[in-house]
Amino acid sequence: MANGTDPRQAGGRTLVRGDLVVEVPARCVRVAEHPVPLTRSEFEILVALAERAGQPVSKDELAVAVAVHGPHAVPTPTDADRRSIEVHMANLRRKLADRLGDRGGIRTVRGLGYRLESEPRVPSQRAAG
Repeated sequence: MANGTDPRQAGGRTLVRGDLVVEVPARCVRVAEHPVPLTRSEFEILVALAERAGQPVSKDELAVAVAVHGPHAVPTPTDADRRSIEVHMANLRRKLADRLGDRGGIRTVRGLGYRLESEPRVPSQRAAG
C-alpha cells in the first residue's frame, strides 16, 4: 500500500503505517503482505498505537483499550492491568519483529508509555547495488 493512504479508507477502517496494515473490521494485521496472527489483546493494543502513530500512548490508555473491547470494562486500570500490558507488549513486539525487525517499530517512551513509529518499514532484503 502506498504511503499517505488515508488511514480510514472507504469500506472499513484500515490503518496503514509504512509496511504495517491493520484492517480493523476484519481484525487482520499484515506486514509487507504477510499476515501476523495476534491475540485479541495484542490486536487492541496495536490498533490503539496505530491510531496515534508517532505519539506516546500510556499503559493506562492501552489497558482501557483492551478492556473496552473485551469481556470486562476497566474503569481505572490497576497495577495488574499495567503489568498485563507489559506482557502483551512483549509478545506483540516479538511477533511484529519477526516481520518488521527491530522490535516491530514499537518504542518505549520512559515515563509515558509506548509509541509506534509513524512509518515502520521492513528491512531491505537486498544489499545496496
